[in-house]
Amino acid sequence: MGIAAGVDIVTLKGDLERMNTVFKFSLQAWQLYALGSAFAAWYALRALWRTDGWRASPRRASGGSVAAWVVAPVMVGFVLAGSIFLFSGTRARQNARFNDVGPTLNGLAFLQGNPQFTEDKGTPDATDNVTIDLNDDWPLIEWLRNNVQGSPVIVPSCVGQDGATPSVMLSPSGT
Repeated sequence: MGIAAGVDIVTLKGDLERMNTVFKFSLQAWQLYALGSAFAAWYALRALWRTDGWRASPRRASGGSVAAWVVAPVMVGFVLAGSIFLFSGTRARQNARFNDVGPTLNGLAFLQGNPQFTEDKGTPDATDNVTIDLNDDWPLIEWLRNNVQGSPVIVPSCVGQDGATPSVMLSPSGT
């Protein structure tokens, strides 16, 4: 619990909008929560339900039947509630950034036309929003495809060589 709460309180100086903190700590904490909750669900259902092959029946001990019929739907409700973001959140993010791109297997389809979107920083002041223009991405992708062999690793930096502007480092990682 401390790790998950800590990333919202403590950040490193120069952290690129908390991304290093989130990727190095928070994601692992949520994976541990997922493992722990899966075990807790199995443990609770096993304590309340008895299985014989593929048949399940509530345990009869001291109100176990009532508890079994209450806990099982609550757990199914939690799983369904957690799944809502898979559908609504993904669609909302897609529409906010690339509304004119329909379903496709082409990962570069968003670069067609005039690819730009406005990222809302979540503040009431609209002047905080940032317009991100992706017109320069296609020539860079083509350059990488034509000039870099193997599987390169592209690492963004929050501070460039001049100490102020962001930079990108390209490092080949093998064949």
